[in-house]
Amino acid sequence: MKTKMHLFKHTFTVLSIMCCLLLGSTSIINALGNLDSDIVFSSANINNSSVTVNESVEPTNTSANTTMTTNASNTANTTNTIDSASATSSQHNSSDSSSQATNTIDQTIPTQDVPPASIIISAVGDLMAHQSNLNNAYNSKTSTYDFSGFLALVKPYLTKSDLTIGNFETVTAGPNARYTSYPSFNTPDSMLTALSNAGFDVLSTANNHCLDRGINGLTRTIQKNSTEQNDQYR
Repeated sequence: MKTKMHLFKHTFTVLSIMCCLLLGSTSIINALGNLDSDIVFSSANINNSSVTVNESVEPTNTSANTTMTTNASNTANTTNTIDSASATSSQHNSSDSSSQATNTIDQTIPTQDVPPASIIISAVGDLMAHQSNLNNAYNSKTSTYDFSGFLALVKPYLTKSDLTIGNFETVTAGPNARYTSYPSFNTPDSMLTALSNAGFDVLSTANNHCLDRGINGLTRTIQKNSTEQNDQYR
């Protein structure tokens, strides 16, 4: 409780000081404003007094009247010229200020909403061909392999993505290394073609089957994969 009272007293003291400073600043500003008004009124009174004195003096001869009239006309013309120049300058300044304000407003108002940039990435797990897959993809009449039928149902989903990545859990070491399945994989090159046509953009070989046919098998897999991707985007 004492702590709260102590905090309240300090807060009240700070607020009181701020109020005093605000009142003092207001008084100073008002005093300066009154001072400027007094100076303006004093200047006006001086000008009026000069005009009154000039009007009260009666000319003694015609030449003096002519001189005074000429001077008055010149003074009036000069005054009108200055007033016209001042008015023109004021109009230009007002026009420039309006133009600058319009430009500033135009720059601050956005022309259109730009949506944030985004991409869709799909990642697929193990891609491999077991013996049953090899048998179903084989065409005995042409002695070739076609794996496109395995991917027909998932192709619409894969092609919607901006980037599709798959884990190629086999190698394409070529027919001379024999096509086999688990536990040591070697898949025909046509599987790469089928994956590329289905929408795959990147195939990763970082897995435990990348060396099923040694370094040569891995090197050939990477080369064939790169060739297939290059052919797709030509």
